[in-house]
Amino acid sequence: IRRVVRIRYGVSATGEKVAIAPPPPCIVSKGLLANITILQIIILHTVDCLPFNRIAEQIRRAGANIGRQLVTSSFHGFCHLAEPLMAAIEADLLETEVLHADGSFVYRQDRRRKRRCTRSPIYALTDGRQVLFKWRKDEKHETAENLIPGYSGYLVRDEWDGWLKLKTGELTHVGCNAHARRWFAKNQEDHDGAKMVALYAQLYAVEHRAAASGLTGDQLIAERLRLRREHSVAIMDAIHAHAQDMANRRSSTALAAANYIINHRDELRRFLDNGALPPDNNLAERVLRRNAMLRNNRRFFVAEDGGDNLAIAMSLTGSCRLLDLNPMAYLLDALPALFAYREAKRQNQPLPDLRTYTPWAYAQRITNSGNTADASQN
Repeated sequence: IRRVVRIRYGVSATGEKVAIAPPPPCIVSKGLLANITILQIIILHTVDCLPFNRIAEQIRRAGANIGRQLVTSSFHGFCHLAEPLMAAIEADLLETEVLHADGSFVYRQDRRRKRRCTRSPIYALTDGRQVLFKWRKDEKHETAENLIPGYSGYLVRDEWDGWLKLKTGELTHVGCNAHARRWFAKNQEDHDGAKMVALYAQLYAVEHRAAASGLTGDQLIAERLRLRREHSVAIMDAIHAHAQDMANRRSSTALAAANYIINHRDELRRFLDNGALPPDNNLAERVLRRNAMLRNNRRFFVAEDGGDNLAIAMSLTGSCRLLDLNPMAYLLDALPALFAYREAKRQNQPLPDLRTYTPWAYAQRITNSGNTADASQN
């Protein structure tokens, strides 16, 4: 519980009336919870994956008797304030050379269907430094064109039909070898499955060798490309040959798994010619793990804008996790800029540029200033 003291001003000699200093800006106007408490709610919900009722219980144990509804409304209040940051993060991601994309789902309570839940998709876009989540009400494939508008670069994606239909500018599709390997990993008692898994083990051993070299930046990219040309090309040839052999004599799901490798040969081999490309889309799948944990703990959301607000909060804390930042330190740093943006919008004044307040910009700022205390994960 925090007490806010507002100073009173007055001059007795001139008889001026007493003036009270304006209150400090709040995330929720005239709200009961302090800003730092609301930020802690954001972290507890999207990092620790606690549902709102559990968060309310924790706050009650600390001596503040509040309900779940207040926690929920405070969460949505911050997300409305932070919404402009999503455009800044998206602008950063659309300028990157390699973009990872994957999708998962959340459950939303549909009151029109006798309070039953409907399943709606949530997509993750990341370059390894920041992540942007986008929620959609349905799974129509045409929404893919709005997820990465105008992107030209390498798109590392899964086999969702929406990604496959994208033909935007110079966009180049990169396949996921982890997806191609999945059936074989689940059927290693099968001779063909065990052989394919062994071949992929050799492929990833080359990747681990490059990562263990201790190099970074362009030197790591060059070393990775050299090792791939020296070893991985032959391994991918063996993988394709084994898939072709399976296609000639197998049926059912084994045939489908082999045909996947054959039909997506070019996309699966694209990483061999560029050291900056990964062999799979595991990065995007990893950033979606928090969504799966939260879905298991919370089950569904009720608010109409709950999916959009969840995507906003997960984008900020998920980016902090990728950059190994303390999420509380970052949110406190960005808060004054968000207040300034909100006030400028209310006054119809020029809006400040928020690209200098994205998680990536904050990470660069504290690195340049040498302030490593704020860089540790909370």
